[in-house]
Amino acid sequence: MKKLAYVAALLLTSTAVSAQGQWGAGIGYPYGGAIGAQYSVKQGKDIFFGAVGLVGIAAGYQRVLDDAQQHSLGVVFGGEALSSDNGFLAAQYSYYLAGAGREGWVVGLTAGQRKEDGKHGSDMLLGFHAGYRF
Repeated sequence: MKKLAYVAALLLTSTAVSAQGQWGAGIGYPYGGAIGAQYSVKQGKDIFFGAVGLVGIAAGYQRVLDDAQQHSLGVVFGGEALSSDNGFLAAQYSYYLAGAGREGWVVGLTAGQRKEDGKHGSDMLLGFHAGYRF
């Protein structure tokens, strides 16, 4: 978990120059599990984010796909105490109702792998996320 926190801090601080930062709150893996806060930095079509939730932490990257900046694909990784104690890694699709980098709602899907403490191998991860960007 400490390594993940260091990576998230590095991602956010290395992209802070000439970038737009934004806070959000929501549910799902990109928000650190159940409910959490997320800080993202947008630079052009690239979005880097880190999150702390009630049951975990997460970090990730997204790439905006369209000129209206409503659709993005990316990756999210982290760990949370409910179903992925030993970490998760997932692809992420997000839809920004007002556009990425703007205040408003965001919803999406995650799909990937998670590792649970005490289990051999990994399990499939499917999730929904929703949040509000301030």
